[in-house]
Amino acid sequence: MGLLLLTLLNPVFHSWAYVVDNYIAGKLFKKINAGIFYGFLIAPIFIPFVALLEKPSIPPVGLLLAFLIVGLAEVLYVFPYYKALQNEDTAVVSSLFSIGKIFIPILAYFIIGETLKTTQYVGFFTIILSSVLLSLNGAKGKLRLNKSFFYMILASLIGTIDWVMYKFILNDVSWTTGYIGTSLIAIVFCFTLLVIPAFRRDVAEDYPNFKKSFKWIFLEDLLSIIGSLIGTYALSMAPVTVIAGIVSIQPFFVLLNAVIFSKKSPDGMFREKTDAFSIIKKTILFAIMGIGLYLIMK
Repeated sequence: MGLLLLTLLNPVFHSWAYVVDNYIAGKLFKKINAGIFYGFLIAPIFIPFVALLEKPSIPPVGLLLAFLIVGLAEVLYVFPYYKALQNEDTAVVSSLFSIGKIFIPILAYFIIGETLKTTQYVGFFTIILSSVLLSLNGAKGKLRLNKSFFYMILASLIGTIDWVMYKFILNDVSWTTGYIGTSLIAIVFCFTLLVIPAFRRDVAEDYPNFKKSFKWIFLEDLLSIIGSLIGTYALSMAPVTVIAGIVSIQPFFVLLNAVIFSKKSPDGMFREKTDAFSIIKKTILFAIMGIGLYLIMK
C-alpha cells in the first residue's frame, strides 16, 4: 500500500506538468524546438539536489548503451508529443500516450524476463483501457486519425522503450544513478541539436518568449522532475508493468484539475469537458480504474 500511495504522486505531479506543457506548446512558444530546448536548459539546475538524496555512482560499462538509449528517448519522444499538444486537447494526447503502454508487458518479458500474476496483467490492461476511455470522454475534441494521432503513437512507442530500458538499468544501479545518468545524456543530446541550423534559429527567435515565460518553464520542469523522481524510485522497487499501470491513471488527475481549476486559470490552459454528464461518466470509469489498481497490486 505504501508503494501504491507513493507511486500515485507521480501522476499527480505529471498531470500538472501536462497542463503546463499544453499551455507552453499552445500559447507561449511559437517554435516547438525552442520549447524543448529551453526546458532542458533549466533541467541541470535540479541535478545537484537529486544527488543529495542518495549519492550516485559511476555506472558499469556494460550499461552505457542502455543509458544512451534512455537518454536519447527522453528527448526524442518530446518532439512528437509537443506537436500533438499544439493541435489536440491534453486529454486526447494523454489517452494516446496510454495506448502505447500496452506493449510494456511484452517488451518487459523479452528484455528483462519480467512475469506477473494473471490478475496483475488483467489489472494493468483494465487501467490502460479505462485511462484511454476516460481521456477521450474528457476531451472537447474527438479522437481522429490525423497527424496528432500518429505523433502521439510515435511518442508512446518511444516512451515504452524508455520505460523498459529504464527498468533494465535500475536492476543494476541505484535510482539516483539511473536518473542522473540518463538526464545528463538527455541534456547533452539536446544541446548538440544546436548544430542543426533550423533548430538553432528557432531557439534564437523564441528567446524573448523564454524570458517572458521563464516562470512557466521552471514550473513545468519542477513538476515533471518531482514526478519523474518519484516514478524512478518506485520503478527501482517494483516491476515495470506494475508501475506503468499505476501511473497510467494520470488522465483522471488531468481531468480533476480541469474540473477544479479551469475557471480560475489563464485562458487556454484547460480544454477538457467539465459538464455534469461528463463528470458522471468519468466517475464510473474511475471506479473501473480503481478495480484495475486493486488487481495490479494484489
